[in-house]
Amino acid sequence: MADSLYGDKYWTPQLLYIESVYFIRSRQDAQARTVLTGITTKWPRTPMAAKATTLLDVLNRRKQIEDYLTRLQITRAVDDDSVTVAPQIDTAAQNAANRRPRLVRNDSNLLIKNIPGNKPAVAAPGDKLKADTASLNKINMDAGRLANLHRLQDSLQQAMLQARADSLLSAILKRKADSINAAVKKIQADSVALAAKLHNLNSAFTLTPDQTHSVIMVMDKVDPVYVSEAANAFSRYNTEMFYSKGYKAENATLNDSLKLMIISKFANANDALEYMRNMKALAPREIVPWLPAGKYSFLIISNSNLELLLTNKDMTAYRNFLQAAYPGIF
Repeated sequence: MADSLYGDKYWTPQLLYIESVYFIRSRQDAQARTVLTGITTKWPRTPMAAKATTLLDVLNRRKQIEDYLTRLQITRAVDDDSVTVAPQIDTAAQNAANRRPRLVRNDSNLLIKNIPGNKPAVAAPGDKLKADTASLNKINMDAGRLANLHRLQDSLQQAMLQARADSLLSAILKRKADSINAAVKKIQADSVALAAKLHNLNSAFTLTPDQTHSVIMVMDKVDPVYVSEAANAFSRYNTEMFYSKGYKAENATLNDSLKLMIISKFANANDALEYMRNMKALAPREIVPWLPAGKYSFLIISNSNLELLLTNKDMTAYRNFLQAAYPGIF
């Protein structure tokens, strides 16, 4: 989808990030990695690229994090004052761990104890109270590990929360689908209107846009020497710029006034139209600058219509057909 969607104006890095979250949620990790990598490549040094890098790092450690969290047990002391965090272990090791004394708060441990036979010891002003620093160190260590695990857990949780934005993505996709459906309906309606228009025109020419086409340069009252030189010029240009296409330029005579230079062959009407648009811009500057612009024009024509035109010689009828078939272009 990235290849087809990056060129679309709707596909922003934010939407691609949402799509990657959807893939993570549905456990399609390979697709998620592809989308996240695409964000960091296409939009580097942006906030979304940084987020994508972070999420990609978490995704790459997904199995490790999930395994650890699955094995993780959190127990709380009875008086809620000590916390022991430990992964699940085998029974023997667990029993051994259970026999270890746990740190339980007892304020009396902080006072100087009475020794039998001596006078009760009373803490003098300024004396420091003593604490079990070894146990406190253990608490700090466990708290640090727990905080680190919480950060990893939060990263995954954030990715899951982002999946709630799927509704936004769905709305955009639905809007695009509606636009496509509307475009299809318009094309269908235009096709019906075009068919009726061509029928009313009662033209001998037929509209076959998927058929092989040619581009013809129609020259009006141009000396035969210039007609031949025009074909040579276009042959040189096509060889330099479109060598792999194998375009050919040939001359033909329609009548005493109109001469044709035929460039073939194009897979369909769209390919011929694209070439024709480029030639209309380049011909007067680079290809035939010595030929007055008012002495020639470019048209496209299918193979079957070209054969008919060379037979009936009716250029006016063919121009009328093109104007009806491709309104606004010819």
